[in-house]
Amino acid sequence: MRQKLLLLLLMTMPMFSQNVLAEDIPIVVAEKRATDKTRPHRAPGINPLNCSFDDINFQVEVTFTSGIEDATVRLTNLTTGEITTTYGNTSTMLVPVPGEGQYVIEIILSDGREYYGLFEATDNN
Repeated sequence: MRQKLLLLLLMTMPMFSQNVLAEDIPIVVAEKRATDKTRPHRAPGINPLNCSFDDINFQVEVTFTSGIEDATVRLTNLTTGEITTTYGNTSTMLVPVPGEGQYVIEIILSDGREYYGLFEATDNN
């Protein structure tokens, strides 16, 4: 009985590990704001976008939660200094990541708001 249970467990582990590797890695983004000492403290606004890094297809997915936005997405590789800029006006943008390294992502919306985040791109395949 133990051998059958162990065999069943070993057979299901490869399927589980493939599902874990296929998940997107979330990228935390924050709004860039100019420091203005005259404004009163307010609660942070709702973030109008979500970002994640797909390590299988080597791309960043930027999803606008408030609908379609005109946006410019700039990826800066902190390791090599390479900069990639993509423009789009859809509710979901797929931005190819040129290679491995540590990246800064900057998202500039058409109304002037700017967001940024940091992530590391590594090839897990």
